[in-house]
Amino acid sequence: MPSQGLDAQGYNQEVEMIQVEHSLSSLDTTNDRTVLGEKKVWLLDSCCSQHMSGDAALFEDLTPMNHVVSIKFGDGKFLQAKGSGQVTTPLGRLRAIFVPNLCANLLSVHQLNLSGASVCFLPNHAEIRLDGKTFPVTMIGNIFQLEEL
Repeated sequence: MPSQGLDAQGYNQEVEMIQVEHSLSSLDTTNDRTVLGEKKVWLLDSCCSQHMSGDAALFEDLTPMNHVVSIKFGDGKFLQAKGSGQVTTPLGRLRAIFVPNLCANLLSVHQLNLSGASVCFLPNHAEIRLDGKTFPVTMIGNIFQLEEL
């Protein structure tokens, strides 16, 4: 939600706010980019407005931000996005923002829906349907995670 004038691309020239209601993801980790072990997992986040990763190695291309983008998490903490680009996920290539030290890779339900995917939340798991394929999403505690296939 921009707070000042927009540039030609619709981006705030000073600060752009992106909100994520996922307090787990605002934890700063410097050694392990996932919160749930050593696998590269993606967490399904229904309050996240953009796909996000703190792992620069997942990006096929990474373009630095030309303006300040602050990410506000559910616990009130902020992290800054440093770039954006295409990442490889279990669903295929998706556009995401790079947020250094983000402790989890986040899949935005909103962005998935915009790309034509449907997300079905069930009592003990979830499913993502995209391009004629169904991707199982495991529920660990109260967190939905999609593992590398």
